[in-house]
Amino acid sequence: MKRPNDDMLDALFSEARQQSPDVPNDLMARVLADAHHVQTKTSVVDKWPQRPQRLRDQLYDMLGGWVGLGGLTVATIAGLWIGVAPPAGVEDLAVGMLGEEVSLSILPSGFGFEAEVLFDG
Repeated sequence: MKRPNDDMLDALFSEARQQSPDVPNDLMARVLADAHHVQTKTSVVDKWPQRPQRLRDQLYDMLGGWVGLGGLTVATIAGLWIGVAPPAGVEDLAVGMLGEEVSLSILPSGFGFEAEVLFDG
């Protein structure tokens, strides 16, 4: 929905679009000369000498910063958790793929029960 004043503005804008801006050649030459003068005066800022990056910083950048490092940490903890105490579905899947149940014991069997026997007398 247009207001009555919009028609006058539309006519003014269409008239302005039809006219091409004519810039005098001497003005354009002065602007370009001034720009060239400013460019030659500015110098490249010297950066501080870069020290070699530490391995920790290189790994941090390679993994994507805090976001990548956080995701990797969560995935590691989840993998460790699933590996130590697998859910029933994962355990059944492993048995189905391997054909038999596999258990791994780091400590010798019966470890810890000897201490109870010693304390009981």
